[in-house]
Amino acid sequence: MIAMRRREGAAKRDKDVQQAESLLSLLLKKRPHELKSAWEEAYKRGKEWQRLLREGTGQLAPATQGKMLEIVGSLPGLPTQKTR
Repeated sequence: MIAMRRREGAAKRDKDVQQAESLLSLLLKKRPHELKSAWEEAYKRGKEWQRLLREGTGQLAPATQGKMLEIVGSLPGLPTQKTR
């Protein structure tokens, strides 16, 4: 989600978002605890990472955001609604 913020144009950004959603969907189904652990680790890296996580999550489809909230929703920093 952090890497998809590259400034290579809308087409590249859309592809990055699709790839992130595919990976997140798999992690949400197969390894939710690892996803939560990775979120916690990234969040602990400081305010800049927290901002990037919020922005990246804001680019995801509402359904993916909802599933993320189920797994890591108790953690600060997740958007409460789709911002894309």
